[in-house]
Amino acid sequence: MYDTARGLVTVAPQVAHSPGWGKVLQSIIPLTGEVSTRHVRNTEKGLHLTLLNGITLMAERSLPKALHQTNVRELVQDEVPAALAVVDREIAETLEVDLPPLASWQPARVDYCDNRQIGSEDGVRTVIGQLRDVHLARKGRPVAGESGTSVAWGHGTHRVKVYGKLAESGESAATGVLRVEIEARRLSTFRTYLARQQGEPVQLLEVLTPEVREAVMNRFADVFERCVLSEKELTSLRFAQEFVNCFPSRRAFELIGFCVLYRLAGYPSAREVRSGRTVLPFSKSSVYRALADLRRFRHYLVEQGYTHPITLPERNPHEEGLDELADELVLLRRVADLAQTGVAA
Repeated sequence: MYDTARGLVTVAPQVAHSPGWGKVLQSIIPLTGEVSTRHVRNTEKGLHLTLLNGITLMAERSLPKALHQTNVRELVQDEVPAALAVVDREIAETLEVDLPPLASWQPARVDYCDNRQIGSEDGVRTVIGQLRDVHLARKGRPVAGESGTSVAWGHGTHRVKVYGKLAESGESAATGVLRVEIEARRLSTFRTYLARQQGEPVQLLEVLTPEVREAVMNRFADVFERCVLSEKELTSLRFAQEFVNCFPSRRAFELIGFCVLYRLAGYPSAREVRSGRTVLPFSKSSVYRALADLRRFRHYLVEQGYTHPITLPERNPHEEGLDELADELVLLRRVADLAQTGVAA
């Protein structure tokens, strides 16, 4: 539900003289020539503290790790006050000064997240592989991790990341878990979600609520519905059946052809689609309609009870061999048609 949170608070000058600071960094601001000072301290527990110019203290901590020592298990709403209290104690132990509770600090960053159980690590890699082609407005295509277990769309006030939790944490409990994480930044962003005017104060605890989390996650709720059919899906009899159930036969075959050509020619960029100069042999309007229909299909899969819109459902043990049986039935039908043709002759 929530992971890393970052807060800011104005502090007294004597905080800079606390024995808890590790190193001091200085830099020159090019436009003004002023010297900017940062006191930095990272603790073994995972608390990150930065004192900016001796007056603004920034604290960053994974809330579930603070409370549970792991972020594989999601932090539920009732646990938020307890997690913040743990961070308060860590800050006090590190700096040895009295500060307001973290819950009252000004929010600078909150990671809103959701764990999705895909079923296997192969399934996680399949999802990540398909998301590599997804183009988000004002963010473009994602940056893919070298290991093939993560994709991230940076830039802006909302940074979206989808990754395999096992590869990130190394904990067996994360097997088959796909983490969807949206990092919201800047005070203006949080004011927008709370319908606050510019200049009105915002406290960190106010943005650690189900309402704000839902609003943030809904901004990119269709990211999984934007995936064109993968090679595995295109060759699955069960997936093809769902496709035909969702669309009229003619439209289903048109979309399958679009997906095959897409896999051959690559995903058209937004500029290519707008200009009509895509490699795909379709008009600009046809590309838009195809992508819209494919998003509709992903939504249809969820409505049908699939655990995830872009993964094949787990096969029921009683259904083992159905694909092979279907192939045999097709072959028998062909034999019967040939025999019937011979009788007619």
